[in-house]
Amino acid sequence: MKKLDNIISEVKQNSIELTNIDSLDNYQFIKSLIKDKKYIFIGESSHLVKEYSIAKVNLIKFLHQKLGFKVIAFESELGDCTVGDYLSQELNPIDFMRGSIGRVWHNEYILQLFDYIQENKENNPLYLTGIDVQQSENKHFAPFLEQYFEEPYYKNLFRDVHHAINRMLNLKRIKKTPQIIEELNEIKEKTSILTKELEARSVSNNVLQKVIIRTLNNRADYLHFTITNGFSKLFQHREELMAGNFEFITKEIYPEEKIIIWAHNLHIKRKSSANRLAAYSSFFENLPQRIKNDSFVLGLYAYEGKMGNYRGSDYLIKKANKKNLEWLLSHSPYQNFFIKTDLIWGQKKWQAFEGGSTRISFVPAEQYDGLLFFKTVNPIHLKPVASKSN
Repeated sequence: MKKLDNIISEVKQNSIELTNIDSLDNYQFIKSLIKDKKYIFIGESSHLVKEYSIAKVNLIKFLHQKLGFKVIAFESELGDCTVGDYLSQELNPIDFMRGSIGRVWHNEYILQLFDYIQENKENNPLYLTGIDVQQSENKHFAPFLEQYFEEPYYKNLFRDVHHAINRMLNLKRIKKTPQIIEELNEIKEKTSILTKELEARSVSNNVLQKVIIRTLNNRADYLHFTITNGFSKLFQHREELMAGNFEFITKEIYPEEKIIIWAHNLHIKRKSSANRLAAYSSFFENLPQRIKNDSFVLGLYAYEGKMGNYRGSDYLIKKANKKNLEWLLSHSPYQNFFIKTDLIWGQKKWQAFEGGSTRISFVPAEQYDGLLFFKTVNPIHLKPVASKSN
């Protein structure tokens, strides 16, 4: 009992209050922590939490303005985000956001980030890119590439590949029939023709060309793996592909820049394979050691309240008990705060709720360098974001 009292006291004494998550001044504490780190990974236990989005957007602004971070890499497709950034000055903020990142982040709080990117594009740019490989419909990449291929042959070839992949990924069940395997081989062959054509071209924007080629190959790879291996192995493969994308970004696209990564906690944990239940190798764990050594990893958790879900409604966060880090951190005197994990409490194994309901056990210091904690949170209700004219 005394040990637990000591740990609670440690939490109380070492919490750094966030008095106003809307204010950039609240994030001064990060300066001494990240020092010369080149990459900061910012997680979230759920994509649909109002306080998470507000805090992350303002932390990103602080990192950009005060610490020279120049790139934000979203857990959204590499091609959609990078093309969105390329087209950003031609778009209104809503269409810029909607065509770049996943639908779960289409809300008024994250829209402020896209406003901010556009406002600073000329004088102090914050570049947008993505790490994911999951193809989406009605995004920037496909219509841009249709225009990029001026010749009807390549334009139609890309359309065939794009529509075939979407159609197959939208199937509820896919059996490895001879017909499906033949179609997979056709997609692979057409993708190869497109990428060879792109590689042979002399272009003014070599970076964009590299992203387009990689995105095409990612899409063909992801579809092939989905069908030939099934969903059980797909999550792990996606983590590996995302790690490959980020390594590509750090080498080929932004080798000199400091980069912020926006993703779910499950993707950025330093050593997710140490989890007792549902062990897997996260996106971060698949990265080369040079990137790991140059990174700061920040997780986001909440004690109580509600989170949104993908059906457009919300649900209550499960009640934490004494085995949960949420229960422990709720003893802080502050409503919202930051705490380092390299303390006694962070060396012990705790349970935590990912998504407010899925219980996972881990040692915080093995997974994160620090946590942002929110005692009470509110849901973001997933709903369509209407376009508007320029």
